[in-house]
Order: sequence, then structure tokens, then C-alpha cells
Amino acid sequence: FQDIFSKITNLLPKKSFKEFNLLTALLFGMTSALVASPCTSPVLGGILSKIASEGNILSGAFQMLAFSFGMGLIFLVLGLGFIKSYKIPKSGKWMILIHKLTVGLIFASSIYYFYKVFEAI
Repeated sequence: FQDIFSKITNLLPKKSFKEFNLLTALLFGMTSALVASPCTSPVLGGILSKIASEGNILSGAFQMLAFSFGMGLIFLVLGLGFIKSYKIPKSGKWMILIHKLTVGLIFASSIYYFYKVFEAI
């Protein structure tokens, strides 16, 4: 993926952020979709299968609305300027701690689910 991102970066105009055009917005959107889709597809698949099993259009519309609002809220807040980008926490040692905690949680849950599978056999 690094080659793809470097090629996209080279396509972008060497201008200030105020001078970006629709092509730049399109390229940024396509890149973020490429990065976000592996994380969001399982959740979206679960929501869609739940909607299909329920068969309720109103409930399904509300669930999809809630999912899309949750996915886009941070971009909407940043885009409208309610939070300035310099106020977002910078990466550092706290991110390493969060990474280790989430890896530990994922590892513990995988052990739990393997235990449940072998318990059922």
C-alpha cells in the first residue's frame, strides 16, 4: 500500500490546503475508503444481516442512519470547524499503551472463543 499512497501524494497539487480542488477531495476520499473498509465491512455486514433477518424497513433505516452518523461524525465535526485539528491529541507513548491494551483484549477474547469452541466439541 505504501507505493499506492506515495503515488497519490505525488498526484496532489503542491499548494496550500486552502487551494485544494475537487480532485484532491476525491483522492483523499478514495484513500480513506481504502483504509477504512477492512475495519468497517464486518460491522456493516452484521448490520445488514440483522436488517435482512428482521425485515423491518424503518428499523433498518434507523440502524443504517446510526451507523453512518457514527462513522462520519468526527469528519463532520472537524470539517465544520467545531474542533481545531491542532487540539486533537498527538501520537506518543499513550498510543503505544492503548495499542498494547487493545492487543491484549483481542488476544484474551480469542482465547476465550477458542475455549468455547473446544468446549462445544
